Amino acid sequence: MIKEHFKLISGTANRKLAEEVSKLLKVPLTPVEIKRFHDDEIYCRVLESVRGCDVYLIQPTSPDANLNLMELLIMIDALKRSSPDKITAVIPYYGYCRQDKKSKPREPITAKLIAKTIKKGSNTLYKPASFQVTISSSRLTILFPLLSLFPFAKTYNIIYYKYYHS
Repeated sequence: MIKEHFKLISGTANRKLAEEVSKLLKVPLTPVEIKRFHDDEIYCRVLESVRGCDVYLIQPTSPDANLNLMELLIMIDALKRSSPDKITAVIPYYGYCRQDKKSKPREPITAKLIAKTIKKGSNTLYKPASFQVTISSSRLTILFPLLSLFPFAKTYNIIYYKYYHS
């Protein structure tokens, strides 16, 4: 019963990590079609129904941070349009996390900008659902004040996750 409502999805940033998590949990990766057009535009489509499921999307924003972040946002949007009960974005590496505070005048706080961008991407809802962000650093929790970022969610959680490759 649990496996029927539990979906694990991987982006292209670290497929190997997602495959290892899949083996540990004994849950197959949900098939996703991700392709790049000639101008590097990203296309994403979930190839299996996730309606009513708890979906875990593994997608770090490691180098190339911009490309992987855009893929994350597109995958979140594709999933939201597929009517899951809950989406958890597992982000083992949060790109732009070095820019989490202002140390000089006229500097951006890019980590907060990215957090707001993820919020905006997840606000394109067609029905209320729970959206969680899983990040790898407790220092970044200030960037995800969930009660204001995700006001539509039924639950508010941040899961701390570190992946240590042996």
